[in-house]
Amino acid sequence: MSGPGLRKRRVSAPSGLSLVAGLVFVIIAAATLGTLAWGLWWQVAKIAAPLTLVFCGVVGIVWSQRRSRPTRPPH
Repeated sequence: MSGPGLRKRRVSAPSGLSLVAGLVFVIIAAATLGTLAWGLWWQVAKIAAPLTLVFCGVVGIVWSQRRSRPTRPPH
């Protein structure tokens, strides 16, 4: 009973991770836009917006590098 259940979870794990990553990206983007729209936090937004874009770019590059890399490093 536990065998097939574990297999199903392992198969759906990559799609679940990408879905979570997409949600996190949307939340970060919404937070950045909200900060930009908030007049009192304009100085913070000026710094936070570019940093958020850079952070998302770095995460995207690292994510694609990890996915293209083989799971087991050669010995």
